[in-house]
Amino acid sequence: MELFESILQQVAAWPEKPGVIYLTMDGESTMDKQPAKRLALIKNYGLAHLFYIQTNCELMKKTQERRDL
Repeated sequence: MELFESILQQVAAWPEKPGVIYLTMDGESTMDKQPAKRLALIKNYGLAHLFYIQTNCELMKKTQERRDL
């Protein structure tokens, strides 16, 4: 998680932000063991509007789905 946060910190400091950031490019984001923590970090660094999350939600439980999304 330290590397992920370090990358977010660096991107947040860029004067010109990318148009979009994919959390998992063509991967399954629900396989992440700490999705809520990653999403909170993204939000805390003010980058939530840049992120796209791709999933078919196959691996999510209803309670997890409501909490994380």
